[in-house]
Amino acid sequence: RPGIVHRLDKNTSGLIIVAKTNEAHLKLTEMFKDKVIKKTYIAICKGNLKEKEGRIESQIGRDSKDRKKMTVVRDNGRRSITNYKVINEVEYFSLVEVGLETGRTHQIRVHMKYLNHSILGDDVYGKASKKADRQMLHAYKLKFEHPITGEKMEVIGELPEDFKKVMKNL
Repeated sequence: RPGIVHRLDKNTSGLIIVAKTNEAHLKLTEMFKDKVIKKTYIAICKGNLKEKEGRIESQIGRDSKDRKKMTVVRDNGRRSITNYKVINEVEYFSLVEVGLETGRTHQIRVHMKYLNHSILGDDVYGKASKKADRQMLHAYKLKFEHPITGEKMEVIGELPEDFKKVMKNL
């Protein structure tokens, strides 16, 4: 059925793919499953990351103390890979580009917390902030092949106004 092909976490802004036909929906869903669609995010994280570029490989599973949350676990989790690169630093904050090789629930938020650099405004994996009304995580780029024509596509979205305002006020 036509419609939304994937989702974003609550309070995450950004691009999503919407299929116009059944055929496109089926192919795009398969492409996500096969991890051939590349999603890239921009995040404002607390603190300055020691490693300016890196790869986080871990298992993510349910938090044993709070079943609504996910966490990095040693056993019985799902393999998760996140790549990141610091774009800019302003005082105690970092603007980070984040790419996913896997798409686990809350993956970026869990991995940034694991590095002790939670996303600004993330009241689940960090702390609420007076500087941001929501988590500063934005899906800004999608790379994939058109499901019908096979044409290589790269879609880049603008940062939303609230994100720009927070960046300006850091």
